[in-house]
Amino acid sequence: MSTIKVDTITTRTGSGNITVSNALSGNDIISTANIAANAVTGAKLASTISTNHTFSGTLTVPAATSAYQHIKTIEGSNASSVDFLHGSNGVTFDNTFDMYEFIVHYAYNASGGTSFHIDPSQNGSSFSASNTEVMRFRCIYESGSSGTTALKETNLGVWRSLLNLGTAADDPITARIQVAHPYDSDKRTIFMTDAGGRDPSNYYREIASGNPTSAGRTYGARFRAESGNTYAKVSLYGIKTA
Repeated sequence: MSTIKVDTITTRTGSGNITVSNALSGNDIISTANIAANAVTGAKLASTISTNHTFSGTLTVPAATSAYQHIKTIEGSNASSVDFLHGSNGVTFDNTFDMYEFIVHYAYNASGGTSFHIDPSQNGSSFSASNTEVMRFRCIYESGSSGTTALKETNLGVWRSLLNLGTAADDPITARIQVAHPYDSDKRTIFMTDAGGRDPSNYYREIASGNPTSAGRTYGARFRAESGNTYAKVSLYGIKTA
């Protein structure tokens, strides 16, 4: 408990004093003069901070050792494809980051009855499904009944959706595709897909793993309908772990 100590307390009428012990005196008295005399001024502050406590030079904040950084978002409306190619249109797809991740915000196709594909660029200038393979597994609730499907396919891209996409904005799919070491010529680039969505009568969930059939550099990815055009919004992010 805090205690206030004073010299005397004067009665309200001023006719007498109440004496107390341990009174404040001299510089202990709270007054305008004492506050001014003991104020922390620029001069006093300067004299208090000694040479051993002086800041000098430039304060540098260490660089971040990890990051999840947005690189590019592309939205295609009735487009033949949505393309991400390293060095083109602000796209980075090299060893700047340890891994990359594509987010498909939505995708539906202009024509019904077609799947959704990802074709890699293995030469830095074009995209092709040649020399690719993909393993896919899905759970689906289709026209009133449930089922599962597992398939391995070649030369159809590093992902081909097991759902034929709907043709309306309220029948989209969404997906996340993580890409491991596209910059390493000694390894196969791995595309790991986690997708879900629906068409007018089907609800589905899918996981997949796809890659070029041989080791080598990968420069980007093309998102497209199996046939016809697509409506899709896709973002690319870089993941740096150290």
